[in-house]
Amino acid sequence: MQLITSILIMKISPSGFFYISTGSKVYKSVESFDDIYQPTYTTGIRAAKENENLNNIFSQSYPNPFSGQTNITFHLKRPQNIRLAIYNSVGQLIEILVDEYRASGSHCEIWDAGINSPGIYYYRIETEEFNDSYRLILQ
Repeated sequence: MQLITSILIMKISPSGFFYISTGSKVYKSVESFDDIYQPTYTTGIRAAKENENLNNIFSQSYPNPFSGQTNITFHLKRPQNIRLAIYNSVGQLIEILVDEYRASGSHCEIWDAGINSPGIYYYRIETEEFNDSYRLILQ
């Protein structure tokens, strides 16, 4: 039996299946948890996003809030073009971290905030099937 040492993403899909990403693999539960677990509220952690077919899984960066660097993780079900960019609170582009074709699987990009001032920033992920923005808090 293999011991999982680092879980990057945990999610219950709308269909009731439980997914865990370790960075190199995504594991899916054998049974649906629909009849066992019905979430009625969320915590301060933003849930991972997915499209209907679980093609791509994206999650909030960690650590967040952060000082210095933060990790942005995502899992691509199939190879595709991806753009990952950082914006300030007024929508100005700060940096493009990724703008290229990526292989399927889990990926982790590190944003080094460098000389940027403390405050709220956003990162935007765009693929052929998915677009979303997430908030970053630089301390």
